[in-house]
Amino acid sequence: MLKKILFHITYWAFALLLGAFLIAYRSNWQEAIFLTLVFSPIPIGSAYLITHFLLHEYLIKRRYLRFFLYIAYILIVSFFLLLLFNTAIFIFIAEYQFNLMPPATQDLLTLFVTLFLLVILFVATQSIRQWSIVYQEKELALRNASESELRFLKTQLHPHFLFNTLNNLYVLALEKSDKAPELVLKLSSLLDYILASGKNKLVDLSEEIEVMNDFIYLETLRYEDRLTLNKKIDVPVELSIKIPPLILVTIMENCFKHGAMNNWGKVVIEFNMSVKDKMLLIKSSNRFFTKSTSLPTGIGLNNIQKQLNYLYGKNYILQVEKSGNLFNLHLSIPIHATD
Repeated sequence: MLKKILFHITYWAFALLLGAFLIAYRSNWQEAIFLTLVFSPIPIGSAYLITHFLLHEYLIKRRYLRFFLYIAYILIVSFFLLLLFNTAIFIFIAEYQFNLMPPATQDLLTLFVTLFLLVILFVATQSIRQWSIVYQEKELALRNASESELRFLKTQLHPHFLFNTLNNLYVLALEKSDKAPELVLKLSSLLDYILASGKNKLVDLSEEIEVMNDFIYLETLRYEDRLTLNKKIDVPVELSIKIPPLILVTIMENCFKHGAMNNWGKVVIEFNMSVKDKMLLIKSSNRFFTKSTSLPTGIGLNNIQKQLNYLYGKNYILQVEKSGNLFNLHLSIPIHATD
């Protein structure tokens, strides 16, 4: 606040001295300073009215017609006040003799333009400052909104997975199966990871693979011998690759959702991951069972696309295609490595 006050005091001190210099042309400095002080309320009042009211209420809100209309009103009123002050000088100082008036007041138009040069300069500096503040606030709001949406996307997992896992746990508990404690442990680990990953834009690929394996384990309890999962991960161990969290889990969940949920027969899922030309390549394939001829879509794939758009812009490839009753997904993202 103090810095802002000092700026205003400094500006108007400099501006009035500049005005006095312009008015003092072919005149004396004492007279010029006196006239500047007499006429200073006009430019100062106009400047603050424009910057503290018109800019906020009309220009920044893009109500341009009203903004320029009120600017015209301010110019008219200011010119009227200038004429009124000049008349007072003519009466009380020059005693009704035009040739005795200070030279600067004899050309009213030049005096008006000189004073409003100070207004224009002040408004220009304040406009730039306020546009900068508005832009920064807008960028901050958009960034906060985007990051909030990203955190929301990271924490979304299809409800059927959680319900099915709890049902499996219930059955295992009734049977007093030795698998029940392990299921609870892996489910707890997965849910903890989902909550924790919402704080990070990128996570270690190795960690994401481990969580995906936990997810696969939880799903295999439901399908048992009916499931054939061909998984191949060919990523150099020396690379410490970073990827968006829950991408692999979401892709795998999509495979189970559309390839196994409505299938009472054999469930076959293919998953491959490799590195090529500084890109991480992920491919998945599963049979899907639906009467519709269109590709199966849902919250999961939409979330992946939104998350990738936020993180990579156009620097990624996500393709989904149908081949017979197979659903194929191809994802290519830039490698974020820490080595």
